[in-house]
Amino acid sequence: MIDSKEVETSRAVCSAIKEHKIELERIIKKLEQGVLVAPKGGLRVLRRKNSFQYYWRKKSQDVNGIYIPKSEMKTAIKLAQRDYDQKVLVIAKEELSIISSYESLIRSKPIENVIEQFNEGRRCLINPIVISDKNIKKISLYEQSGYHAGNNMILTFESSQVPLNSNIIKNKIEQYLM
Repeated sequence: MIDSKEVETSRAVCSAIKEHKIELERIIKKLEQGVLVAPKGGLRVLRRKNSFQYYWRKKSQDVNGIYIPKSEMKTAIKLAQRDYDQKVLVIAKEELSIISSYESLIRSKPIENVIEQFNEGRRCLINPIVISDKNIKKISLYEQSGYHAGNNMILTFESSQVPLNSNIIKNKIEQYLM
C-alpha cells in the first residue's frame, strides 16, 4: 500500500526529473551554439618552468601549432572552452537520451500492467502493486484548491486486495475531528 509520503516523494522525483530534462535541453542548446562559433583546430599546452605556453593547431596534421602570445590569450581560452563544451555536450546528450528512454518506458510499460501478463489462475494468487496516477492527479487538484491532506482533508486508501477497515475510519475521525 502506498502512503501519502510515498506519493509526495514520487511526485517530487517526477518533477525533479522533468526540471532536469528542461535544464539539460537548455544546456545542450547553449553548448551547441558555443561550439559552432568557437575557433576550429586544437590546443597544444606545454609547461615551461612555472608557466604554460599555448599553441594553436589549426589543422590536425599540424604537430606543433602556432604560438599564442599572452596578448591573444582569448583564443586559447576559446579553444580550451570548446574542447570542454564538446565533452560536456556528449554526456548531456547521453543523459537526456536516458531520461527520455525512462519516460517512454514508464509510459509504455507501467508496473500496474505486469499483472495482466499472468493468467487468471495466477492473478488471484498475486497481490499486485497499484500506483494510480488518476488518484494522484485528483489529490493534486484538491491541494491546488486549498485542501491539504491531514489539514482540512482526510484521505483513506483501499483496494480490492486491502479493503477499508472500520477501525481506520474510527481512528481518522478521532485524530482529525475530535
